Amino acid sequence: GISLFGTGAIKGLIQNNTITVNGTAASDGISLSGGANHQLIMHNRFIAVRTGSAADAFDLSGGGTNITLFNNTLPSLLTGYALNLSASSVNVTLIDQYLTNYSFLTPGSYLTVNDSRYGALSFITPANGSGTNFSRDIRFSNASVFINETVWAAGLNKSMNITLYGFTPGSNPAIYRNGLACT
Repeated sequence: GISLFGTGAIKGLIQNNTITVNGTAASDGISLSGGANHQLIMHNRFIAVRTGSAADAFDLSGGGTNITLFNNTLPSLLTGYALNLSASSVNVTLIDQYLTNYSFLTPGSYLTVNDSRYGALSFITPANGSGTNFSRDIRFSNASVFINETVWAAGLNKSMNITLYGFTPGSNPAIYRNGLACT
């Protein structure tokens, strides 16, 4: 795996790598801690080797600010989390990033989820929680976004800004929750 630690790890680019996640706690795919800020992690391919205890594809448990995960390919058989945010990581952006199981623990993180074809949503307050498939819990499609409210406990049921792309002039878009228009 790749590990960045300390305040010297600023404005990094991790791109086009093949990264092995071997299933041991000390072998996360990409681990950021100790102030590894302004990191762009894009177009990497992760390979899982199932041995030992859990390892995460992305372990951002050491904190950091302005972390962007962009279109990385993750294996379906991870032994740990696809994304582990067990410490406050400020401004985590997911762009066209498929994620299965996830853990965003208290105090939470400011998240932006962007599907470049259909739209984006940004949490206004820190979100926390966990689940088995983040990309199923938030799904964008043409002129809509689905947020699985039954999976999202109070920690993820937060206020957010929602932007939808591709409206034609003269259309009258609206945001609904449980069939009622949001204000």
